[in-house]
Amino acid sequence: MNNRGFLLFATALLIVWSSCQQKRSGNTGPETVRFAVDPALLEARIVDTTLGFEFSPPKGWEKVSAQSLKQAEGAALVRLADTAQHTKSTVPRLLYAWTHAASGSIVMVSAVPHFDTQDSSSSLQEYLQLHRSGPDLEDARASVFYDGTFKVHQLLVTRRGSVSFKMIFSVGRMPSPVQFDFIISRDAYPQLVKTIESVAGSFELHLTNTSIN
Repeated sequence: MNNRGFLLFATALLIVWSSCQQKRSGNTGPETVRFAVDPALLEARIVDTTLGFEFSPPKGWEKVSAQSLKQAEGAALVRLADTAQHTKSTVPRLLYAWTHAASGSIVMVSAVPHFDTQDSSSSLQEYLQLHRSGPDLEDARASVFYDGTFKVHQLLVTRRGSVSFKMIFSVGRMPSPVQFDFIISRDAYPQLVKTIESVAGSFELHLTNTSIN
């Protein structure tokens, strides 16, 4: 990954982590939504035996190396420490990431053990408040729904230059909720929206181990 790509990825990670805080309040009954999966848009499956899940990353995207992930996490933690909003134990634990060089888009997958999956409404509203700023904001909305096995807590933010999805997948049989962050260039969104849906829809349980490292 070149310097420009690393800076883009590290900045995106900081934005994602800055929005992750936790509170409680009431909840409503979620609806059921099914993601449409196109296997032609996906690479070979990634299996995480530690957290007990598997999924398929987007086809043709560049995987971010473990070294770059660690460097980006370190840079984001230093920046967040100045705000006194987070500690290392409360930020998402970054697991995987991919970048799409042609559009500048990013997909990140993280463990979020601190996320309250029983009552996420307050957290989602807080996410909305944090993202409802800036002159380029067009829309920000949150929702909770079921996709087969999983309860999905979603935030969608549309800006003039980008579309961002945060999807947190939870189920009692996983030791930690898993968060997908899709940050997509607005120009590329019409071409990549089916890829986003396919990646999200490929997420499944793989329960060979139920302990977190």
